[in-house]
Amino acid sequence: MKFDRAEIAAVIVLLAEWFPKAFFVYERRRKPLKLRIDLDLQAIVNGAITPAELYRTLRCYCGNEGYLRGTLKGAWRIDLAGNPAGAVTDDEEANAKQRLAALEAKQARRRQALAQQKTASKRLSILT
Repeated sequence: MKFDRAEIAAVIVLLAEWFPKAFFVYERRRKPLKLRIDLDLQAIVNGAITPAELYRTLRCYCGNEGYLRGTLKGAWRIDLAGNPAGAVTDDEEANAKQRLAALEAKQARRRQALAQQKTASKRLSILT
């Protein structure tokens, strides 16, 4: 199935309404979630969100820059009620930092490509 940002955003809004202490639409408020929270969600949503939609949504939610920045060693992971459910480990923090660096590099490449594209279009407009 194709990656659909609107669908993912809609599911995040829905999760934020159902579980306001665990899920946040505003990206900088996102906190590390309990490991395997997907199993808790599947049991509770009872088919309202398909497993595939939930997987894509959690992948996007947990891969978000705000979420990754909050994944620091010792930070509490939270369950659906917002209660502590474990803590972030050294390895998890290192993985988050690595993913964040890759995300920032990708954003830098996009900015550079856009700048080159603008420069090329300016050159073409001068020639015509």
